[in-house]
Amino acid sequence: MAAGLAIATAPAWAGTFVAMTRHQLVERADSVIVGRVAAVEPYWDEEHGVIVSEAVIEVEKKLVGETPEVIRVKTWGGRIGNTVIEASGMPKFQKGERQLLFLYTRPGEQVPRVLGYQQGQFRIVEAQDGTEIAKSAVEDSVVILGPDREPAFFVSDVPLARLEQEILDLARSVRPANRQPVRK
Repeated sequence: MAAGLAIATAPAWAGTFVAMTRHQLVERADSVIVGRVAAVEPYWDEEHGVIVSEAVIEVEKKLVGETPEVIRVKTWGGRIGNTVIEASGMPKFQKGERQLLFLYTRPGEQVPRVLGYQQGQFRIVEAQDGTEIAKSAVEDSVVILGPDREPAFFVSDVPLARLEQEILDLARSVRPANRQPVRK
């Protein structure tokens, strides 16, 4: 009953997603990278019904998997002229922003997406003491449900170095030998 209440009281525009653990993100990602958003290029889908955006990411660090030095990442939503489509819970990119991303590519597609929607996206910011912090991109309007169908709690601020080490440690224990971390 409490899960129904939590969903019913969430804002009407909220997206609801099933929680993914870091273990699941690392296990299912084709790659995990740290990079800077060089550009965001929105376009209409083939039916001209929805705006899709591709972020051009300059890869600074490859933690898991192989990727080119510059990649494109696809997401729903964006702005073309006066038309803005915002997709709740979908990754959002801003030129110049640094991010840590868990990426996967759907069969038959060429451009990867962020795994777990905003759960696989962390913005990198600098704390007052100069420490780099990874902040979860999960928005307040998004409801993440745990295995018990209750809203899950997220820790959003993690020192980047600690998150990177956690990803590398998890990758060694959960990924097949042909999908091990590369750390470049």
